[in-house]
Amino acid sequence: ALQIAAIVLVAVAIGITATLLMTPMYTARASVLVEQQADQILEGTELTPATSYQDTDRFLRTQVDVLSSRALATRVVQVEKLATDAAFFASMKSALPEATDLPSGASGKKELEDYRLEQAVRLLQNNLAVTLPPQSRVLSIDFQSADPALSAKIANSIAQRYIEGNLNRKFESSSYARDFLRQQLQEARTKLE
Repeated sequence: ALQIAAIVLVAVAIGITATLLMTPMYTARASVLVEQQADQILEGTELTPATSYQDTDRFLRTQVDVLSSRALATRVVQVEKLATDAAFFASMKSALPEATDLPSGASGKKELEDYRLEQAVRLLQNNLAVTLPPQSRVLSIDFQSADPALSAKIANSIAQRYIEGNLNRKFESSSYARDFLRQQLQEARTKLE
């Protein structure tokens, strides 16, 4: 019994020591409400098409993929200037890549910038989790790092870049609809004349 107590005590001491030596990791969460596509104005279609549960589920899963995408991660890294931010790399338990870290055969300023961008995007994606709770349209964006302020900044930036991307797509779509309607109006005027 004394040996068992000693083994348990040693195991607890090792566990406490390991816990104290570990760098704490902080997870920040941003949430985004995802709505189904906007009204479409195309010849021969309904203004607001009905969508099935499967279509809605597929749409929401697609939005999870968009939030987790390399393209969005790259945009966040560029906007937040993470590829040259030593604090970002340190909070990811990594060092800011230097010219000596480049793969063999690569050298120069452009190659170093590209390599840093690649490493920053990889670190961002590895510490990002996007989840869709069941029966919900609110996506959770979780980012984990050793710096709580950085975690919050990146989670919020991902949400912001996602919203901006959706607004740009909607603007392009409405621009197309305007052009389409303008063309239809011109054709109608021509026929009327």
